[in-house]
Amino acid sequence: MKTIVRFSALIAPALLLCISCEDPSGLFGYCPPYKPMIIDTHVTWSVDDHPDLITRDILVKPGGKLEILAGTQIPFLPGSETVCDPAGNMKRNPSLIVEGSLVVRGNEGGIVSFVPSDSSATVFGRLQLSDKEPGQGECFIEWASFGQIRIDGYAPWIAFCDIEYLYLENSKDVEIVANNVRKISALYCDGVIAENIVSEGIYLWGDSLAVRRNQISGYGTGDMAGIKSSGSSRAYITENCLLDCGIGIEIFSGSPTINFNDFVNCETNIVVIPFMDSPEADTINAQHNWWDSTIESEILGKIEYRPNGGTESGKVILIDPYEMHPWMVCH
Repeated sequence: MKTIVRFSALIAPALLLCISCEDPSGLFGYCPPYKPMIIDTHVTWSVDDHPDLITRDILVKPGGKLEILAGTQIPFLPGSETVCDPAGNMKRNPSLIVEGSLVVRGNEGGIVSFVPSDSSATVFGRLQLSDKEPGQGECFIEWASFGQIRIDGYAPWIAFCDIEYLYLENSKDVEIVANNVRKISALYCDGVIAENIVSEGIYLWGDSLAVRRNQISGYGTGDMAGIKSSGSSRAYITENCLLDCGIGIEIFSGSPTINFNDFVNCETNIVVIPFMDSPEADTINAQHNWWDSTIESEILGKIEYRPNGGTESGKVILIDPYEMHPWMVCH
């Protein structure tokens, strides 16, 4: 097995006297310079040929390509070394940062996984795909397991993965399909988020995404929302199952289209919170949904307008016609 990121060095005895001067723990505000492992060609990791242990960032440069084959497990060493990222922020967990191309070719019998080498660790390494424009690199991830994924300006295909937290910003042509995800946040994106099982929620900000056929369940009670939409007048929220949520859908501003969804056992189905001093007199199309009831007074009783700073909402929510039975997308 090839080791490409583990290094050792001889330390001069005189330096041992001053090892605390450099504060490798980062406790006194110091951390070593940012020195990632560089990939600038086509590199393939497989079950038999991959890093023994990742102890610092791996950076796939523009023009470089990292391909990971089915069944490969990539061990990270959580908290192994405090380093500074390019922005000067201290961090203790290595990341895979892709500015070129990433292809992860797992399959149902051979999932590609990024795992902490310490089985008791709760923080995994992070995958970051950043600073990309559509067409400048390939991003194809299938049947993989990650802690966190951050995508900036990328055009990703991510399917059949287990992901703790997925964050997208300024990403175009997004396709996030059939994953198990704890939480998804999408800011200023377009594309599709579909057929995922989401245990905590989906947060949209200023998006023109199609959010459809996702199952969002078990998010608890109170002000926890299955889908939170802010400034997303072009978002299409359709055919989703919102099950056992404190709030099914929270709309902070904007007027997303909300059709053909099942709201099942939510404390509140829709909450509208306008921007302060902006009544936003417009209409939300929320027709053809199953509201967990066929009695209009009960349906309206689970739609709330919450003034923000004393502002009354001028929005009109169209619920009629509403469905007389579930769409059968909840299971």
